[in-house]
Amino acid sequence: MRSLRWFVLLVLLLPGCAVHVPMSQTLMFHEDGVTEPSHPTGFGVGLATTGRLTSTEHLREAAQQRFAVEEAVDNFIDPSNLGNESLGLYGSIYSDPQFAISATLGGAVAGIDMTFKTWKRKYLTVSGSLRGGAQAFVQHRTINSPYLGLALGAGYRYEPQLFDVETLYEGDAPSQVPTYKAIPVHSVGGRALLVLRPGPEAPGLVLGTLYAGYAPEFRRAVVTFGISVGVF
Repeated sequence: MRSLRWFVLLVLLLPGCAVHVPMSQTLMFHEDGVTEPSHPTGFGVGLATTGRLTSTEHLREAAQQRFAVEEAVDNFIDPSNLGNESLGLYGSIYSDPQFAISATLGGAVAGIDMTFKTWKRKYLTVSGSLRGGAQAFVQHRTINSPYLGLALGAGYRYEPQLFDVETLYEGDAPSQVPTYKAIPVHSVGGRALLVLRPGPEAPGLVLGTLYAGYAPEFRRAVVTFGISVGVF
């Protein structure tokens, strides 16, 4: 029990900001009678992790340009979790086959998300993270077999990338309290979801998420991933 308490504390104290994995989107694989087999469950629980696959050097350069003050004696501009590494605990509730809601607990990824069935095998997922991130995707379920599920979609992501900024002038003493400033990163792109199941009658066990988008302001690719393990 002591090790579990330390693990939960670590999750709560993770620094920085990341857009969490919206686990409500696993609703897409619950529908019966359209793509067989269906694997419904009324709830979901597990662990979710995220990360970034693209370079963050341009964000560091942008922070220096935006937050550095020429008149200052020194500028300390330290990135906070630019790689979007995170780990969180999630819980989901499903109202098959029309609606699902999910919440994730974790310092970098605390947030809530919802998924709605719109038409046939198409779904809308929206989510917001407590530290400011948001995303919205329209997705289409393409495969729902006994061991595998696949969905493809397109949409929008907003990620506030945080920096600990401290500006020192003549005679100033260093502050002990971090001052965070954000660089907004807006991007549009596509997302693929892959669900792995242990057997024909079992619910989902592993969810892999890959997002590949483009941030027009920075003229850069944004590629992120998510891996979730649980019951969904």
